[in-house]
Amino acid sequence: MANRYTEEENNDMRNFKKGDVFMIDFPQGKGGFVMQGVHRGVVLYDCTFPRKTVIAAPITSLYNGSNVRKNTISTDVILPDTESYLDKESILKMEQLNCVNRSALGEKKGKLSPEYIAELELSLIEVLQLEDAIEAIIQDRLQQIVEQSEEDLA
Repeated sequence: MANRYTEEENNDMRNFKKGDVFMIDFPQGKGGFVMQGVHRGVVLYDCTFPRKTVIAAPITSLYNGSNVRKNTISTDVILPDTESYLDKESILKMEQLNCVNRSALGEKKGKLSPEYIAELELSLIEVLQLEDAIEAIIQDRLQQIVEQSEEDLA
């Protein structure tokens, strides 16, 4: 069967960028409250071919079937229906990170706006409990700058 995509389209489909929104077939779990099946999802880091997997977070509606707003938690990123890839207000569920096979990514729906990529990154820090590590890195770097400045002045 002949390839129906141009070389540029093929390369675009093989390389994913942080914030790209796709239809993703999230793996079936053992039930509970984890996202399963085909949903919109967001790629969490730039991923180039031949890497075989992608880390993604699912997107779900902000309202349940009875049109009642779902409870949210601090790591949820609320996405308005004004985003081009959505038809209703939704939640990016950052606590439900998934490693999925590249083949689980279906149709590309769009890309998060820069403001929502920033919220994604802040939520990721919280989900992975990296606040203390980041603070220590910043303090260490500031100390290095101060020491370098003192040496330069001496």
